[in-house]
Amino acid sequence: MAQVISISERMPRTPRRIEPGAKDAQILLFTGIRYERFGQIPERVELDERGEPVRH
Repeated sequence: MAQVISISERMPRTPRRIEPGAKDAQILLFTGIRYERFGQIPERVELDERGEPVRH
């Protein structure tokens, strides 16, 4: 189970000092897991009692 925390509760109360030439930051949120499959799915091969492929 996840715990949800408000970002505004964690922000500092004082204003930010911006240095000359500084760039804005990006906030990235991890929201889950993404599964990807690369390549093709191999065909299932039926095996006989000895573990050898069955030919039809």
